[in-house]
Amino acid sequence: MSKEHRELHSMLRTLLDLADSGASVTVTLNIKGSIVSGELMAEVDFVKSMVEGLAEGLRTRNVENEGVNVADEVLASTKDLLDAKYKRDKSYLFLRNARLLNGGDASSTGSNWCIRVKSVDGFTLSKMTVAL
Repeated sequence: MSKEHRELHSMLRTLLDLADSGASVTVTLNIKGSIVSGELMAEVDFVKSMVEGLAEGLRTRNVENEGVNVADEVLASTKDLLDAKYKRDKSYLFLRNARLLNGGDASSTGSNWCIRVKSVDGFTLSKMTVAL
């Protein structure tokens, strides 16, 4: 990895620390030519949103395993991960309400994304949108 790439990733990791502390950091990323824009979020918040979304889907379908609601099992199994002492894997970043911008077109709804930091070729501290 080049010195410039190491410095870029070091700056990104500093921004991840800010997001982990609760700061609102909006970024637009260049990932192998694709542009993704969203708000950095703490890993624990990303995991929590994914687990809660899964649990809600299971609850809606009333999925059970031997009489136990699977949604409750899913939430219980991630308790350690959601513990405040959890240490972030700094090789990934997490975006809230991320939108993929493709050739002047943006995805209509934002979603939460997990992206490998080494995949990022460049970034800016702003949210990019497409004018309709």
